Amino acid sequence: MVVRLFYIAVLLALMTILPFLPAAGISAEETPTLAKAPKRKELKEVRGKIVKIDPITKRIRIAPGIFSRAQEVRVTAQTEIMIHGRPAAFGALQPGDKVRVRALADHEDQTAESIDVV
Repeated sequence: MVVRLFYIAVLLALMTILPFLPAAGISAEETPTLAKAPKRKELKEVRGKIVKIDPITKRIRIAPGIFSRAQEVRVTAQTEIMIHGRPAAFGALQPGDKVRVRALADHEDQTAESIDVV
């Protein structure tokens, strides 16, 4: 009777553990791989002062505050630039301008959708 209960306990333990063990005989090369998901871009808002403008690469560096790290944003031809509510060109931006930038950000880069000088 005790031996029979022991075998039943072992059988129940194996039934609960086996589904979590990897299948025998399948190597890592044979397992299907998931396709890499495309990089998602998220909309992000940066507020601060312009500390540097690079007209050659069309990038601006914005310092959000005293304790925050400056962020670099790329400006494209599609970027909407507004200075005090009026449309403006990239050349009208000046270091020291307080701005609100909406940018699409991925892991490597931020691209400005709109820049508002306030």
